[in-house]
Amino acid sequence: MGKLYSIIRKDYWAGVNSYLKLHIRNMEDMSDLQDKLESLSSVKRANQNNGHFIIYVREPYTIDELEGEVESLLKKYYGSANLNDLKETSVAIESYDKAKTVFDKASLQCNSIDNTRECLDNFRLSLELVLKEVLQNDKSLENQRIPLMRYLEQKEVSSEISALFWHVLDCYSKYQNNHVKHNLDIAENDIPIIIEQTKSMINILTRLERE
Repeated sequence: MGKLYSIIRKDYWAGVNSYLKLHIRNMEDMSDLQDKLESLSSVKRANQNNGHFIIYVREPYTIDELEGEVESLLKKYYGSANLNDLKETSVAIESYDKAKTVFDKASLQCNSIDNTRECLDNFRLSLELVLKEVLQNDKSLENQRIPLMRYLEQKEVSSEISALFWHVLDCYSKYQNNHVKHNLDIAENDIPIIIEQTKSMINILTRLERE
């Protein structure tokens, strides 16, 4: 789900005084991570400095071992948080087998910077599969306006809210086609917004179906 952290290595000859500079996107995570970082066996100390950590390696560990331990901790820390956040939507689409499979795959990919394009594309596909089943057609996202508007009208959703839903879906579809499809210009701050919008639209559709 975007780059939640970045690690810069500062290597010195023979490893003496080598350290990692760790930047965390969400400043609120800093205090929670302080104790977790200092509990790692390869960490000599982790100092907060102007919104980032300076993490020194403990002898006889190497800077490689330090980086590996820190990276493993961060993946586990953010992976658990994101998976819990996405679990509610995954549960909501349990009866949509194909959509759930793709959504869960995207959820596992969302913490990996290397899988950003595939992650966002799978979130799009999961939404598209839910829409196809709810609207009982095989249309792509960008071609769902008329069926969607009819469906929302049948569910007694106001015309203003129906128009809003379609506008969000239309912008979402255009972003996916213009940026994600060709892996071009995917801004870091776009990623969590796209994921949140995917969840929101899926949750709205499944809630309407349950009523």
